[in-house]
Amino acid sequence: TEPAPEDTEAPAEPAMTSRRPATPRTAEELLEQAQRQVSQGRRSAAISTYERLIGRFPQSSEALAARVSLGRLELDRGHAKQALAHFDAYLARSAGALVEEARYGRIRALRQLGRNEQELRSIEAFLADNPDGLYAARLRKRAEELRAP
Repeated sequence: TEPAPEDTEAPAEPAMTSRRPATPRTAEELLEQAQRQVSQGRRSAAISTYERLIGRFPQSSEALAARVSLGRLELDRGHAKQALAHFDAYLARSAGALVEEARYGRIRALRQLGRNEQELRSIEAFLADNPDGLYAARLRKRAEELRAP
């Protein structure tokens, strides 16, 4: 017996054997991918994705927001100089929703770098603008430590 004609025809397209998601094409898709990677604990992959986002879509709002996330990730890795650069880049271009986070991250980076005078000035400026903010109590305490002889 001969096989039925439908059994002898090759499929029009090969079946996908990989479950890998499609490559992100937009700034929004890259940002979402990086955020997923962070939530999955894949920090190095997230850093690479955030950097790709910034490289491909440097003027996008997503790339701007990625600066703050990258800064936090770099701080966690002990790369304060890189973190500071990301926070400063965000603050230079934005008065957006993440300003308080970026300013706080900048203070943390300055602390890691041992730049005590800059850290104290940044804390004082932060507290002048955000006296009751989320980080105010801990920053007041840190400012007292820095002023102590």
